[in-house]
Amino acid sequence: FYAVLEEPGNMFWLETYGGSGDIMLTIEGMQYEIEFTDGGGRPGTGFGIETVPREVELTSGKDGTNHQVSLEFPLNGRFDITMTGLSDAEEISIVVRWDESDFPVDPIEPIEPVDPSEVLTCQERAEGAFTEADVNGDGLVDDRELMRADVEEDDVSDIDLNDDGMLEYREVLQAFCTCDVELNDAFDDLSGGGDSVPYTVLVNHDWANVYDFKSVSLDKDDALSDEELDLLMVLCETTFDAFDGDGDGVPDEQDAFPEDPTETKDTDGDGVGDNSDIVASVSNDIIYASAGMVFLILAGFLVGFLRTARTPTEDGMWDGQDAMSEAAFGDGENSNNLYQKEAVALPEAPFSVESTFEPNEPTGTPSSFVESLLETPSMQGPSPELMGMMLDGVETIEYPTGSGQIWIRPTPESTWQPKP
Repeated sequence: FYAVLEEPGNMFWLETYGGSGDIMLTIEGMQYEIEFTDGGGRPGTGFGIETVPREVELTSGKDGTNHQVSLEFPLNGRFDITMTGLSDAEEISIVVRWDESDFPVDPIEPIEPVDPSEVLTCQERAEGAFTEADVNGDGLVDDRELMRADVEEDDVSDIDLNDDGMLEYREVLQAFCTCDVELNDAFDDLSGGGDSVPYTVLVNHDWANVYDFKSVSLDKDDALSDEELDLLMVLCETTFDAFDGDGDGVPDEQDAFPEDPTETKDTDGDGVGDNSDIVASVSNDIIYASAGMVFLILAGFLVGFLRTARTPTEDGMWDGQDAMSEAAFGDGENSNNLYQKEAVALPEAPFSVESTFEPNEPTGTPSSFVESLLETPSMQGPSPELMGMMLDGVETIEYPTGSGQIWIRPTPESTWQPKP
């Protein structure tokens, strides 16, 4: 809860009553003190009055629900009221009252809280400080630049982790992001000059280290106070490591993958981390090539198995095809003899037909044209050297071409037989 006073007052009262349980009340705001000027610090001839503002925080008891807290000389502005349940509590009433001051007290301008979104992280602070100090932009802050930045010698020795007399960015980053420095810097900005920061604001900040804010809570409220901050700065542990970019626990100089928290080594040097590698000690290129060879070998075995598992009919068919292929392409040991062409002696006609045609002219020798018409050869099969086409597993040929007569044979070594 909160209450806003437009003018300074004499008294500010906070009361709670009714209900059940145990609660504690806290009031935070500004009050003024009256100081007498001149006159030796007390009322008298020539004395004057001044009002001095100061921050104030009051806390009630912790038993029950009936509490009353009063504050003298409240200044104008906002008063934050926190009700903390120390046990199960319910149906509690709360009343706030105040009156105006009889003294001529001038109102003060309220302090605007700092927007938490404007609070820098330790990384941003380190980057800004290093950029400002590194005047020549070479990535190192040397002696001359350190003197110009007015950095104390003791501070330099604490930051210079490798003792080379110069500061690199990661050394500065580590110094800004140690847990005590990070806590102190962020608390000053998040509190806006106050003495506490609510837990809800703290958890929304982007911290480089891990903190348990409630573990140091002394008053069991919902904010981190100055005293609790001091305790936390002593107990905290720096988990941030500027020299381990991916936070996997391996320094960047020893990490084969400094930007990948899941990988740290590449044993075979193939560019793939050991955790993702098929075999960490063997390059993936070798594995893929070996897998290809194994595939070819298995494919060869499969083809050989299929050929040995054929039926007799299939064997004859394939043998015939193999023989024809060898003869056609000149491949194989018997290719020169299997289908070697030879001169073919045409058989004489087994019968002849005498013509009844009687020429008008005297008997003489007929012309060659007439003789060819009178010759009727018997049905002669194709030469064995002729190759046909495989139809339905049988070598087939039409001979003579265009005659409609079909001849077949089971193998290239067999003679052609008319198709029934």
